[in-house]
Amino acid sequence: MKIKFLLPILLASALLSFAGCGEAETTPEVQETTPDTVPFSITVDVIGKTPVSFTEEDAAAIGPVEITAAKKDGDTIGEPDTYTGILFNDFLEHIGVTSYSVISIEAADGYMKEFGPDDITADGTGLAWLMNGDVFEGENGPVQLVNHERGPKWWIKNVTRITIIE
Repeated sequence: MKIKFLLPILLASALLSFAGCGEAETTPEVQETTPDTVPFSITVDVIGKTPVSFTEEDAAAIGPVEITAAKKDGDTIGEPDTYTGILFNDFLEHIGVTSYSVISIEAADGYMKEFGPDDITADGTGLAWLMNGDVFEGENGPVQLVNHERGPKWWIKNVTRITIIE
């Protein structure tokens, strides 16, 4: 008779222990990371040489840095943002360019700007893929030319080609 009462209790205990195992609270480990690079490819054409592709792997080999840059609007310079990327001088050194007369940078939408030697070698000028820790979205990225204390025409979104005349 005791077995009739014990059997349902044992079965109920077994079911509850199995159900409890499945519902055990676990806190998943959340690890927030900021990418050092994002996938990109920029065609680099040094006139008279074979064009090459500059990618996030090349940028990683140079070593990403933080670039502080602010846009100019008329006579007013905006608040600086922190960009992650490579300095333009480091880019030039990486591709073996020591001097040039003109550099043309082109965006995916066809916008293009020509720069002289003093226009893009100052501090705060570089190729960036993060702004304040966030990737550039849509037409703005994946890579931008940031150009500290210059107006918006001096900043190039979604860089796809760099042409250099030595």
